[in-house]
Amino acid sequence: MRGGIECFVILGQIFFFTGLAISIAGHVMFLVAAQRVSRAWFLSCLFMPLVGLLFIIMHFPRAWKPLVVELAGLMAMAAGMRLGEREI
Repeated sequence: MRGGIECFVILGQIFFFTGLAISIAGHVMFLVAAQRVSRAWFLSCLFMPLVGLLFIIMHFPRAWKPLVVELAGLMAMAAGMRLGEREI
């Protein structure tokens, strides 16, 4: 039975780190979208986290794709954490 639990832990780690990479890619896409609007938006989104939410609200047509990619990565990370928390 121990082998099955270890398989879930390894699968959880794969999901977590793949989700992390996808989430980082989504955030980079988001910063690129902010840079295309203006340098001030880019710097504000980079250094002030709540400004990113304001950017999403004000520039939704530009920001929805990076938002979806980042949320998909976060969901994969959550699934990986859930799979990896099996008791040994």
